[in-house]
Amino acid sequence: MKCPWVYGAKQNLVKYHDKIWCKETHDENEMFRRLCLLIFQCGLKWQMILDKQEVLERIFYHFNPEKIVSIAMCDTYFTEYVTGSINNRKKIRAIIHNAETLIKLHEQGIYLKDLVWDCSNHRVIDHHWQHVEEIPNQTELSKQLTKKLRMAGFHFIGPKNMYVYLQMVGVLNDHLIYCESR
Repeated sequence: MKCPWVYGAKQNLVKYHDKIWCKETHDENEMFRRLCLLIFQCGLKWQMILDKQEVLERIFYHFNPEKIVSIAMCDTYFTEYVTGSINNRKKIRAIIHNAETLIKLHEQGIYLKDLVWDCSNHRVIDHHWQHVEEIPNQTELSKQLTKKLRMAGFHFIGPKNMYVYLQMVGVLNDHLIYCESR
């Protein structure tokens, strides 16, 4: 059995559920990539992001921060009109700004993976939920992470999408107790 939200879903969403969602990662580049995808997801269905992921990764150099900062203003406008992209100037600017922020943090010896995993004392929090309705959309932990990342300079984040981010990088394991992907 799996979490009920994947039944009847497209294969890429099932694969995301099985291989990525709530699976622990400490890889800096992967954590930044997931943050970028989450920013694009704000206000949209996750399925749409998965469907457009290949195009987004191509446009944004596989979310390599050093390459993203090379995007000039004309490139920002260009990405808005690329077929298959997410046409949202604020999200695009947030991705570029967050790449700049991450590079500055790295120059100071500060890493996104540490900012995120410090919130849980570098351990996975396994909730053992029985029903989807039990899963909150934000918690004190996601509020703390939001505050910490905003203070570090990141944009386009809030307690709700940081809760999802904590799931995406595996700090939280919100697979239901009967799910085979736990």
